[in-house]
Amino acid sequence: MVLRPDRRILVQGLAALMARGARAADAGELEAVLSPPGGPPMACAGLIARRGDGSVAMRAAAGVAGGTDFTVERPFRVASVSKMVATTAFLPLALRIGLSLDADASDFVGFRLRHPAHPEAAITPRMLLSHTSGLRNGPSYPVPLGHRLSEAFEAGGRHYDSAGWFGPPEHAPGTWFAYADVNFALVAQMLERRTGERFDLHMNRVLFRPAGLDIGYNWSGVSQAKRALAVPGVHRDGAAWTPQVDGTVLPYPQMPFTRPLDQPGLSAADYRIGDNGFVFSPQGGLRLSLSDMDRLAQMLAAGGRWRGPADCAARRAGGPADADLDL
Repeated sequence: MVLRPDRRILVQGLAALMARGARAADAGELEAVLSPPGGPPMACAGLIARRGDGSVAMRAAAGVAGGTDFTVERPFRVASVSKMVATTAFLPLALRIGLSLDADASDFVGFRLRHPAHPEAAITPRMLLSHTSGLRNGPSYPVPLGHRLSEAFEAGGRHYDSAGWFGPPEHAPGTWFAYADVNFALVAQMLERRTGERFDLHMNRVLFRPAGLDIGYNWSGVSQAKRALAVPGVHRDGAAWTPQVDGTVLPYPQMPFTRPLDQPGLSAADYRIGDNGFVFSPQGGLRLSLSDMDRLAQMLAAGGRWRGPADCAARRAGGPADADLDL
């Protein structure tokens, strides 16, 4: 029998450390969580936890990914946390411009977006954000750079995949939860078409740079010094952990893309704004460290404002905060 890593074991172990109320987790203690008795070792883990007053209750990291020691300062592909971060920019935009979350998303994505079994039912931004749109990731996921996202949803499109991007007909839009990355490709496309700005550059301008963060989607805008600290995303291959993404990180300012097989030389300069929300990976391509994530969490705890840790602490205490960054 081949034992597989179980994320539940990891979460339970981290929760046990937290329950002890430790001032700071010892690296050896975290290593013990990564190597549970009777199970295969986890690759790596890290944790930053804060008390209600904003002070750090625990800050620790341990393990190895791709031959690199993991620390809270090393950036990595954060996967679906990327969706939450994208939402922190999309929702304020919607409020500012009066974009209703219950409007027809077709009016914002640039093509008619309908489930073929429910052509009368509008798919809304709220449904996309909450994964209740009736959409699924199709066989040709993700639609590559140089192709339009609309080709996955319009009959006859080269990525239509025999309606493979739509859920079962009994699951009408708005009635059923089904997690799908494509929802956030459409959210990013709406953002681009409403701002006239590339998704990755918009996120850098309105959120990452004002918050003093050297992070980005698909490594967009991330410095060479930060890239040099990267740890790869790994998967279990037999008895070893093997890099699955970012085994090699492109030098600044290059970015990785999913490119069509017949046009491997395409670059960001070939992208047309508002054509394909998948290109800059809003669904999972954000690269940041646990320390960066902690800063974003502090900003959210401060009501969407950031002027530094002291600003967040003041807001928790009910004091004033005249923030430079206001989402």
